[in-house]
Amino acid sequence: MERQIHKMKTDPVCGRKVDPHASGFAAFYDQRDFYFCSQGCLDHFHQDGKRYARKGLRGLWSRYLDRVQKATDGKPPCCH
Repeated sequence: MERQIHKMKTDPVCGRKVDPHASGFAAFYDQRDFYFCSQGCLDHFHQDGKRYARKGLRGLWSRYLDRVQKATDGKPPCCH
């Protein structure tokens, strides 16, 4: 019996790793496929796909950076 190894994808909403062949939740947006760990994450994506589809920013990190930008009015945070 051969075991197939699938490249895991990252759920753009929560940042979890998802097997695209086992996940039952997917969306096609901006010429790309996105996979989700749950119906809740898929629903959040449908509400604001543009936010979650940005390249390079995913899951918790994306939400953190959005909060920092909002809190600092877009200015870089001061480290001192």
